[in-house]
Amino acid sequence: MRRTIATFVLFAAVWLGAVPAVGGPESAARVGLALADAWISLAPLVEFYDAYAALSFLGSPVVVPVGAATALPGFEEHLVAVHEAMVVQTPPQSVEALARVVRLRHDAQQVSESCGEALAELAEGVPMASEEAGALADAGLFRAIRGLQVSAEETLDAALQGAGEEEGRWRLAVTFALRVLALRGVGREVPATTRDILFGGEGREDLPFSAPEQVAGAMLFVASNSGQTLDPATADEILEAVQVILDYMTAGEV
Repeated sequence: MRRTIATFVLFAAVWLGAVPAVGGPESAARVGLALADAWISLAPLVEFYDAYAALSFLGSPVVVPVGAATALPGFEEHLVAVHEAMVVQTPPQSVEALARVVRLRHDAQQVSESCGEALAELAEGVPMASEEAGALADAGLFRAIRGLQVSAEETLDAALQGAGEEEGRWRLAVTFALRVLALRGVGREVPATTRDILFGGEGREDLPFSAPEQVAGAMLFVASNSGQTLDPATADEILEAVQVILDYMTAGEV
């Protein structure tokens, strides 16, 4: 998705009350983990939408991204995990965040009912005839995909706002960003915004909360390489550091 992760970091928390919850400091991070999984599962459909937009404005051919045909069922499944993680978070998620994920699940189900068959029949990895893309647009497919993308962004915003105390928001943001990075792969560069997320805001120079030495070292290593061109060995080391951080954030394990 094109929206930068930095947009979602460090919102003021508003706790409106929710259902009784259980958990601990890791529960907000588990929400971030589930949101990242859902975010990545929707990505092929968003890429498909972007390809259609390029056809409309630039005349570029529409190539169906790999994974687009099966993305929607996976997205729906991950939204169930998001909902469950929000319900048991301590402090519990805000009413708004819970309402948004329920609405997003409803919207995804409606898209599945109206467009699921057309999506399942897509031929991935090959150019699509402009007439076929136009027919899908007339049937409302691309409008529906765009609607899911916007709703997913709003759900993430609400989750960060409703994550409770400042440390909870930080844990959710860090876990979301690093899980997305791990799922997409580091490639040649870690997004420059990753440093700001780890440090809790733009312009900060250190971690906002304490962590075990190994975890803090992993965070500083990832932060120091954010926005830098990476060689393959460093990229592998960053992925290892990311896993150390995720294990600690979500389970308290070092």
